[in-house]
Amino acid sequence: ADWRGTGAGAITGAPGAYTGDSTALKSSYLTTSGAARKVIYYTPNLGGFKGGVSYADAGGDVKSDALSYAFNYTIDMMSGNAVRFGYGTEKADETQAAATNSAKMTPERTISTYGVEATMGDWVLSFVRLGDEKGENDKSAGTEIEVAYDLSEDTVVNVVHLDSKQDKGANKGDKYKATQVGVGYEVVPGLTMGVAHTRFNATAVNGRKDSDGNATRFQLRLNF
Repeated sequence: ADWRGTGAGAITGAPGAYTGDSTALKSSYLTTSGAARKVIYYTPNLGGFKGGVSYADAGGDVKSDALSYAFNYTIDMMSGNAVRFGYGTEKADETQAAATNSAKMTPERTISTYGVEATMGDWVLSFVRLGDEKGENDKSAGTEIEVAYDLSEDTVVNVVHLDSKQDKGANKGDKYKATQVGVGYEVVPGLTMGVAHTRFNATAVNGRKDSDGNATRFQLRLNF
């Protein structure tokens, strides 16, 4: 989720605030492997091209190993302007409990993101298409748009809008929308504080529970 924009788009899901049944995507941060231990390799920047690959071993006889790769390509222009294209995908094999051979298999899962970011002076605009597919009969997709503006060398404000829908499966037609307004301040190089307010609305088909509300989140982020 961090290859473009301010990196704040991943919190539009308003963690802890959503209580409905909608299965539509609620965040641009997509992963099949979560915080599992991984082997990761990043290429150096080669004329604007940068790529990476990672592998996570589920361990034992469990078959939910995850392989991911991503790349982005940046075209620098005059006066600090630039356009960046990005693509990433991660695939987890079908899963099965290690303790028994009769455990029910679940479908493999593939996630993907692709999009573009444009930097124009103090403005940053980004558009990303998201996809999450579990086998052939469970698919959700969405888009995320961000507009950010540098108020000063240390302060940025942004608006992020996420719109998603369940396209296949028993819950086909589930929807989720969220709009976030945020501000980030770089205290010292590498240390950023941010506050974001999110308003969200979700609907679920077949008489299941809808949910709407809002949440405010404070973030302290250290990059090293």
